[in-house]
Parts: sequence; structure tokens; C-alpha cells
Amino acid sequence: MQFTDPGDLEKAQRIADDERTPEQYASDALLHLLLAGADADSSMMLGSGAPSVRVLVTARDLALGAGSGSLEASVGRPDGVVVALPTVQRLLCGGTQTPILIGSTGQPLDVGRAQRLFTTRQRLALAARDGGCRWPGCERPPSWCEAHHIEHWQRDGGRTDVDVGILLCRHHHLLLHDQEWSIVLAGTGPDYELIPPESVDPMRRPRPMPSRSREWQRALAS
Repeated sequence: MQFTDPGDLEKAQRIADDERTPEQYASDALLHLLLAGADADSSMMLGSGAPSVRVLVTARDLALGAGSGSLEASVGRPDGVVVALPTVQRLLCGGTQTPILIGSTGQPLDVGRAQRLFTTRQRLALAARDGGCRWPGCERPPSWCEAHHIEHWQRDGGRTDVDVGILLCRHHHLLLHDQEWSIVLAGTGPDYELIPPESVDPMRRPRPMPSRSREWQRALAS
């Protein structure tokens, strides 16, 4: 008789289904370490500041003083951690707040073509909205992701706006560009679909890319 955690079995299956070679795994891990080092604030390297924890909560729950929130997804916790509202209030009281307001289309913060790269506030909004890499089946958290222009900046004259941006991990970002996948905005809300190349699916049938953010889904439903 074997006592195996179902979550471990599911994780092992995802690893087995991953098409990357061990060399590609090692390369991706090294790249993430380099990116983490490049993004680090050298003034905070020796522990002179408190750790940063991103807490997601709907304005409605916060105003009513009831409900719950969640901690942003991270390595080892791909779906985040649900926390009680008193815990949310205590965490907010001890740090700064970055309000992210959802418009009628479910999209925040636009900068048009004023710049090519997404701003820090836009990346925070994408992290709150997407909850991590939105490639189907991927569980990499926001900290491992890059902001992809659905409408390519150079080729399509794309805008640096959140509605045409989406979080993808480095592996799937490269896969999308190198193997001619594409992403389209479906309908008027923040729904996205992944379009495979003909070499993968001759019919090029769209694949849904749902948000992994629990709080974002709750905010839109309320």
C-alpha cells in the first residue's frame, strides 16, 4: 500500500507532460535566478526592510468587513493562499496599499504607445488580474512571468495597455514567439484565447486562458 499525496501525483504528471529537456529546465532556472538578481533592490539585500507580501482583496469585502482575501501565488503555492479578512486588514495596516480598480471592461491602467515596456503599476495589475502564467496548464506564479504584448509592439503597432497584455512565463513566452502561437482577446471582457499553429492543430481551435486569480474573478462576479 502506498500513501501518496494527490497533489504530488498531479505535480509529477505535469512535470512528465512538460516537453522541456533537463537542459532546458536548467537553463530556465538559471535565467530566473539572473532575472531575480537584476530586479533586486541592492539597498534591501541585507535585510534592512520587511519582506513584501501582496494581498489581494475585493473592495466590497474590505468595505463590508466580511469575507476573505488571498496571498498572491508564489513558488510552491501556485493557487495562492486564502486568508481571513482580519488577517488581510492586519497586513494592510502594516504596509502600503496599491489600489487596482476594475473598469467596466474588467481592465485597468493604460499607457497607449507612450512606451514599449509595461510599467511597474501595470505589472502589478497584470499580476492581480492573471494570477500567474495564463498558458493552459502552467502554474508559474507572477514573479516568474513576463508581460507579453498580444498585439506585437513592432509588427502590429501594439499598445502598452493592460487589455492587450498578458502574463506568460519565460518558457511559454518564447514558445509563443518561436512556434507561431498567438493570443486573442475574446469578447469585451478580460477573456483570452490561445490559438495554436497549424503544426499543432490544423483547425487552429482556440484554447481558453482563464485567470488564475481568485480575487479578480470574485471582483468581476460581484
